[in-house]
Amino acid sequence: LLLGIHSLGLTGARYHDVIFVWDAFVKNVSNQAIPDVHTIGILEQAVLMFKVTVSHGAKKHQLSFGESTCPTSEELSSKIEAVTGVPFSQQKLIHKGKQLSICDRELSELGVSSGSKIMLLGRQYNPQNDEIIQKINKVKSDAEQIKAKMTDLDGQLQGIKNGYMPDDLKAEALSKIHKTVHRLC
Repeated sequence: LLLGIHSLGLTGARYHDVIFVWDAFVKNVSNQAIPDVHTIGILEQAVLMFKVTVSHGAKKHQLSFGESTCPTSEELSSKIEAVTGVPFSQQKLIHKGKQLSICDRELSELGVSSGSKIMLLGRQYNPQNDEIIQKINKVKSDAEQIKAKMTDLDGQLQGIKNGYMPDDLKAEALSKIHKTVHRLC
């Protein structure tokens, strides 16, 4: 069976992971003389998955990638964005004290192996911090204030029109309303 595992082409740390998982598995099913094909398939799948632990603040996220493939740092970054909410452009990934470059190179080329721990620095997207969103909200607030003032002026005009103001004060009131409208526009 170990020759079969060796034939998978695993080397280094991943080969040792297989042996470690196999030893633990054998101890748990020692009453089974020869493992069946299903059991070996589960073992292969567990070991061939590329897994990393990403720490972000006080939270830890276990990320797994497809069988027998080593993800690129871009794929890792995309998965991190989906799990943590930290945008791709705001991520800083640290592995063994060094910043990982986010590119289309496989993680193994960057020194990251299955089981590695990666620290994420970066903030989740917060629209309140986005300068354009802040400007939009300011314009919206100003427009609502203008609308409220215009509604008040409309009420004053309706009062004048309906005769609720003495004739000798109407000219002065209309002049003030006119100046206010020009100030708002």
